[in-house]
Amino acid sequence: MGHHMITRSKKQMVTRSKKITKNPTPSKKSIPKATPRKGRKKSKIPSRNQPLLPTDIISEILSWLPVRCLIKCQRVCKEWFELMQEGNFIVKNMVRNREYNIHNRESYRENGEAFKLIYTFDGLIMEGNRDFNKFRIRNLALRRVFDLPTPPHKSEILIPLIPSLVHHGYYKVISAYSCKNETNQHGGFEILTLGRVEKPSWKALDTNFFRNFNRENDILWSMGIQGIAYFVRTSKDGSENYEVVSFEMENESFTSCDLARSSFADNSKACVLRWEDQLALAEISNNELQVLNISFIFEIS
Repeated sequence: MGHHMITRSKKQMVTRSKKITKNPTPSKKSIPKATPRKGRKKSKIPSRNQPLLPTDIISEILSWLPVRCLIKCQRVCKEWFELMQEGNFIVKNMVRNREYNIHNRESYRENGEAFKLIYTFDGLIMEGNRDFNKFRIRNLALRRVFDLPTPPHKSEILIPLIPSLVHHGYYKVISAYSCKNETNQHGGFEILTLGRVEKPSWKALDTNFFRNFNRENDILWSMGIQGIAYFVRTSKDGSENYEVVSFEMENESFTSCDLARSSFADNSKACVLRWEDQLALAEISNNELQVLNISFIFEIS
C-alpha cells in the first residue's frame, strides 16, 4: 500500500506540470474598400493625346522666345513644328524679338561682290547681284547664307512666295525675264522651289503672258501677297493699258486682266502698293493719295 501511495504521488507530481499552450496566430483582417460618395465626380486624368494647354496659349508663350530657342522647340512635337510655320506666328515673334536688325537697301560689297537687298520675308533677307544674275537668302538669326542656283535667264524681277496658311517649311521663288530681239528670245517666267529637295533647280512656266515683255520699253511693278505674286505692266510711252497678271503659288496658275489707261493720267506718278493686304495702284495728285484696289478685279472675273 505504501508503495502504491508513493507511485500515485509521483504521478500526481508529473501530471501537475504546467501545460504551456501557444497563442494562435491572429487572422488577417480584410480592410474594406472605401466606396465613393454619391454625387462626387472622379477627377479625369488627361490622356497623352490631349494637350494640357490650348493651342492659343502655347502659341502666345512660344512667340516670346528667341529664334535659337524656337529651333529646339520645333523638335518637341509635330503640333509645335506646324504652329511655328504659320505666318501670323512668325510676324508676332519678329515684333516681340528684342534682336532688331536694320536692313539697308544700299548695295554693299562682300568678298569682292556687290549685293543689294531685294526682299525681306519671314525674317529672311533676299539679296542679289543683277549684273551677274546671282541671288542668295540670308538668315541673320542663324548667321547662315543659302546661295540660289543661277536662273537660266537674266532675272528682271524676283519674288519669294510664302503660302497664306501653313507652308510646311518650303518657299517658292518666281522670276520674270525680258525678251531679247537680237536673240529672238521671248519673255517669260521661271520658278524655284526651296525646302523640298537638297539641290533645287529652276523650272520654266508654260505661259504666254509677258512673251513680248521688254524691260527697255515697259514699266513693270511686282509684289507678293499671301502666296500670290502680282505683276503690273504698262508701256513707258503711255500707249498701252495696264496689264495685271497674278500667279498663285499652290497650283502654279496664272490669271490676267486689263486695267484702262484712264485710271491714272500719268503713269510716272503711279506705283504699286500693299493696301490692307491687297494689291492696289496708287497715285499722288494735287497732294492727295488716290488708291485703286486691283484685287477685286480678279474676284469679279
